[in-house]
Amino acid sequence: MRRLSVIWTFDHKAESRLSALSGALDTPPIHPHITLGNYLWEEEPLARYLKEMAPRFSAFPVRLAGIALLSPDILVCLPEAEELGRYHRLFHARHDEYADAFTSLKEGNYRPHITLAVDPDGIGENMAVRARDAFLPGEARVVALMLSREEEGGGFTILKEHALKKE
Repeated sequence: MRRLSVIWTFDHKAESRLSALSGALDTPPIHPHITLGNYLWEEEPLARYLKEMAPRFSAFPVRLAGIALLSPDILVCLPEAEELGRYHRLFHARHDEYADAFTSLKEGNYRPHITLAVDPDGIGENMAVRARDAFLPGEARVVALMLSREEEGGGFTILKEHALKKE
């Protein structure tokens, strides 16, 4: 079993804006997304569950509220939307036992975020300042759910994508 993730993705305009912000930090590119759940589970049952659940969700706006350190080595943009918590609870109502400690309901640690940069040696003050200087608060639109698999070499493969119904 490999690590699987269910992620929210954005419209093209927001994705470009977030990618440009991440790119301004001179770090390896990270596909802009908000993680709904990380799982150590088999692909097929999670793909079936995602297909079953995706029609229950509608596209929704998120407010890009600010830049913060999620931990000393992870720089993030913090999104705000009531749907993030509500949809997280709905999705994790079943199969939460396969979710990791950061995204499970049981552990209570879920904090929606958009990762901008990761540095195992720690995010330097210069990078955090550059990110804050380049950041403009605004709105983005979540338009799809994707299932991805972490590969042994460190990359990710998108396995499934489900467009969310429009409001």
